[in-house]
Amino acid sequence: INQKKHNYERTFPVYQSEETQTDYENPKAPVYYVVGVGGVEKNTDFQNDQPSWSADRETKYGYLLMSAPDESTFEMVYL
Repeated sequence: INQKKHNYERTFPVYQSEETQTDYENPKAPVYYVVGVGGVEKNTDFQNDQPSWSADRETKYGYLLMSAPDESTFEMVYL
C-alpha cells in the first residue's frame, strides 16, 4: 500500500486488523510505523477517526531514531 501522507502513525501489535495487545512487551504481532513528516505542512489531516489499533498519531515535524543495541533488541523512538 502506498500513498502520499505527511504525518506519523504507530500501531499497537496488529494481526488481521485487530490489536493483539496495547503494550509492546514481547509483542505477538507486528508493530507498524508510518513516518512521512518531512512535508507535514502540506498534509495534516487523517482521513478517518483513530482506530483502536492506532497507538499514536502526529502531524508535527519529527524523525524516527532506530537502534539495535544487541542482537535481540530493536528500539525505535519518534522525536
